[in-house]
Amino acid sequence: MQLFLKKYLHYLLKYDIIITEREVNKMTQQIKFLDKENDVIHGGILLDNGDIICACCGCIIPNDERNTVYILDHYNVWIDFSEFICD
Repeated sequence: MQLFLKKYLHYLLKYDIIITEREVNKMTQQIKFLDKENDVIHGGILLDNGDIICACCGCIIPNDERNTVYILDHYNVWIDFSEFICD
């Protein structure tokens, strides 16, 4: 989970996004999604703009490319994504 959070923080810093923890909790949601092209289930974070940050590799799936994924589940509480993180 720490690796995933570091990648998320790097994304925020890269784009000069300054937000508080309260704002992050309000605007983001953990999800489980299916990568349709590879038929693999991943975990990730759905941002308020519709982009997804993959918990496996840290890549950003832009909202306009969301036709390549299918959201399977939204989590109301933060869960451990260790099983979704690639080594």
